[in-house]
Amino acid sequence: MFRSKLVPVVMATALAVGAAGLAQAESGKHEAGDRQEIQTILSAKTSLSQAVAAAERQTGGKAMEAALEPHAGGSAYAVTIAEADGARLVLVSPDSGKVLAVTAAKSGGDEEREDDD
Repeated sequence: MFRSKLVPVVMATALAVGAAGLAQAESGKHEAGDRQEIQTILSAKTSLSQAVAAAERQTGGKAMEAALEPHAGGSAYAVTIAEADGARLVLVSPDSGKVLAVTAAKSGGDEEREDDD
């Protein structure tokens, strides 16, 4: 009888410990990515606010959101711009401050990009 009660407790404990270990490992991955993103931003010659200004000048619209994103083997500021006819995604180089690309923003794409944790 004691054994029949012990097995479920041991199994539940093992599952909890395994889940905690997995969560810790996943957290470490995000922390490393965050540290790398911080270093990229700190070493960039162009600030996020300068990238937003460049994107607004290029399009004539107003920035809705901006973030550093992976791009072509490096990084670029991705600035979502609101315009009368919709939204556009503007990529700005963190090194030069130049606009790299202007494309139509994907519907819901920015929310999905943030949910990759």
